[in-house]
Amino acid sequence: MRIQKAKGFTLIEILIVMLIIGVVFAMITLTGLSSRAQELKLKDLGYKVYTDFLIAQDLAKLHNTHYAGILSTQGYQLYRFEVHEDHSFAWVLVDQPKKFSRITFPENIKISFPKISKPQWLALMKPVPDIIFYNDGTLTPFKLSLFIDSSQGISIQIIGNKDGEIEITTPDHVKSNQD
Repeated sequence: MRIQKAKGFTLIEILIVMLIIGVVFAMITLTGLSSRAQELKLKDLGYKVYTDFLIAQDLAKLHNTHYAGILSTQGYQLYRFEVHEDHSFAWVLVDQPKKFSRITFPENIKISFPKISKPQWLALMKPVPDIIFYNDGTLTPFKLSLFIDSSQGISIQIIGNKDGEIEITTPDHVKSNQD
């Protein structure tokens, strides 16, 4: 009498396959969550920059003076135009509120800001502003892009035109201060 071998998989083999599938699924899920979290951080930062620029524009009108944004790859600083009693003038770092004056970007956030030509008188000032928010509500035109260093093309655009309109464009939304 012959003994027939059972055909099929053992319990151990089935458990190993399930473990491998579970590990692969977890890696895919965590990668997706990490990417989504970075996208949300980028959006939050984009709306912070957009809001700060709107505040600078409002402060310029409210205080009847000019405000300026000076951008770098690490962040931006906001300045106020001051004329002194001796008729000299300067850009003075905005110190109130503290969260408004110097903004530093996280390491993985990059900025693209094409430099535009500036009037000759402006180039003589130190520091030289990249964006000026004039007291009449207008501003120097600009286009600012924020993006994640390792992202697949996800970027936030903040665009200002000479008439004072500031617009933010995210992958799923466009918002303007004229809305």
